[in-house]
Amino acid sequence: MKFPTRSLVGLAAVLATIAVSSVSAQNVADGTYYFTASAGQPTNLNGSWVQFSSDDIVNWNLVDSNAAASFSWLSNFPGYGYPADFPPLTPGNSSVIESLTFASGNGSGPDAFNFEIGSPSGVPSTDAAVFFFSGDNNLNGGNGTYSALYDGATFNQVPVSLPDPLGQWSAASAPDASATSALFLAGLAALGLGAKFSRKSESAA
Repeated sequence: MKFPTRSLVGLAAVLATIAVSSVSAQNVADGTYYFTASAGQPTNLNGSWVQFSSDDIVNWNLVDSNAAASFSWLSNFPGYGYPADFPPLTPGNSSVIESLTFASGNGSGPDAFNFEIGSPSGVPSTDAAVFFFSGDNNLNGGNGTYSALYDGATFNQVPVSLPDPLGQWSAASAPDASATSALFLAGLAALGLGAKFSRKSESAA
């Protein structure tokens, strides 16, 4: 069976287009981002992390080494969710209230993001949360970018903030490009195959 040259070249072009388009632009590279406070800043939030996939937060573990001691008196008030709704906040006791990512440029750096996560799961805002975290990475601070992590508890709809350190969010892993690379190579191979058949068809003609 002889395939028309145009069909082969068209198929190759389609495969190559799919391969290239699969490398979709993301504001934040997939991976896990760990927070570390800057020198001279409080370190009680160090080790907190969020995991991004396709610009969405899909997992997290947000810690505050001082929270349990600071709010131990709440054990006398079961309605405030102590200690179940206090750090560490994970997908098991909290949810993402808001998560935004930003393209690099206009004062923002690479992998720029902002998020709010609160407990218990399903809370609509930090004002309604028992405990909450808010994080920023490489955002436009006017005189350069800034990164930080904030946390606090809410009592009678009045947020009580804890020490809010500036710091850095460091990616612990890079995105897995193996599947994308394989598809891209398949597209290139298809282009080569189409060109080969094209040359043969022209010779036969």
